[in-house]
Amino acid sequence: MTIAGIEGSIRARILSTDMRGDATRLVQIPSGWGTGLVGSFTAGVELLVVRGAMTVGREEVGVLDYVSIPSNRSLQGVRASSVTLALLMTSGPVRFEINAGRGPARVEVVRGSQISWQPEEDRPGRYLRPLGVGPRGRAWIGGAKNWIADADQAHSHEDAEEMFVLEGSLSLTEHGEEAVEIFDYEAGGYCFRPAGAVHGGEGSRCEGTSLAFHRRFSTSSF
Repeated sequence: MTIAGIEGSIRARILSTDMRGDATRLVQIPSGWGTGLVGSFTAGVELLVVRGAMTVGREEVGVLDYVSIPSNRSLQGVRASSVTLALLMTSGPVRFEINAGRGPARVEVVRGSQISWQPEEDRPGRYLRPLGVGPRGRAWIGGAKNWIADADQAHSHEDAEEMFVLEGSLSLTEHGEEAVEIFDYEAGGYCFRPAGAVHGGEGSRCEGTSLAFHRRFSTSSF
């Protein structure tokens, strides 16, 4: 994969995409990839670093750090400080335009590893670290420890949601129109759940610990 305006290529695995170009990718970025020139992305860009480190504008972005970069706002380049594995989320087809942008971007890095765990109400063994609200919706890191869901905890959301497992493993129950299935996820596993899809409840569990990135897609984004 290449991003026009930035020299070099990165390895990418598309996890989800739609016809507008909105996409989530798992990317492996070689050390030194990037540019030091001032420019702007033509689409909203979100990053969650899984391994390695990057510089976005003047900010250092490390493991479990999350950053949202608005479209058409200028920043002082972007560069991988080391070989980096990251989730790259874009709100449309993206390129980096040199010396472009409607004023400076506000680059705010959320240090995911430094946020205190918050226990989830009514779900013992489930925890979260809120990362904030990006261009598509709310993002957070979810954790589970020796968790077994109750049968009456099946539920749905008004918004679509995606999940990428960072560490450990867990099982999640999905209630389809024709069947109920239990899916096992390990590190690197990915799930995209449409708005209104019923999930959870009996069969959902985590033996040990797991860590996952979650992102909602607000219905107002579509």
